[in-house]
Amino acid sequence: PLTTIELFNDQTSLGTTTASSSGDFSISVPDGMLDEGLTSFNVASTDSAGNTATSEILEINIDLTNPNPPVLSTATPVSTSQNVLITGQAEVGSTVTVVYELDGVQAFAETVNPNQSDGTFVLEQESGELIPDGTYLVTAFATDSAGNTSNVSDQLSITIDDTAPGKPTISTSSTTTNVTTPTISGTAEAGSTVKLFSGSTELGSTTADGTSGAFTVTSFALFKGSYDLTVKATDAAGYTSCASDLVSFMIDTA
Repeated sequence: PLTTIELFNDQTSLGTTTASSSGDFSISVPDGMLDEGLTSFNVASTDSAGNTATSEILEINIDLTNPNPPVLSTATPVSTSQNVLITGQAEVGSTVTVVYELDGVQAFAETVNPNQSDGTFVLEQESGELIPDGTYLVTAFATDSAGNTSNVSDQLSITIDDTAPGKPTISTSSTTTNVTTPTISGTAEAGSTVKLFSGSTELGSTTADGTSGAFTVTSFALFKGSYDLTVKATDAAGYTSCASDLVSFMIDTA
């Protein structure tokens, strides 16, 4: 207790302090005094009478290198909040923090520990964990066991969609025609898949314009008769709208 403690790396003094009355001490090594790699330390304790005792050698691996940024990928760029799957790879032994940003503001973050053999990781939403609808920019950074932190990864864009498309509208009017493959036009959710139905029978499909939502879908060949046609829209997350108002077609080939 109350002895003078000096910390050495081989013969180089790294700092001194005075032990507390209970014998505890702590010495911080200034930045730049140590090189990376396996480093040997020992301390010398000198009492007020000038007697000195030297500790055993302690070896510590000094790691000053930041990990590489993680690499992110996803198989589900448009997902429901229960179906978000992010995969990636980072330094073995690191902890990866995945950050979700919405409208320029961090919404939330999650951590994952990569596989100890190859650094791969999989991040899935927990059951019952809901993410509000929106398009998120996802980034990640890795922190190694020495506390070094990587730069931020490249951004990944993920759209969370838990809302079914609105009811499509049909602009084509009811009519009598001798054309057996009637064409229906209208508007649906932009980018959605629009399917044409007679009752529960699918007659054709198309993709709505990615900006305006406009669509034109042509039926396969129909027999002579009367048909009440509707359309439904299915978005990229798999949600399907209710049916549109119907439009009636009379196919008369006589």
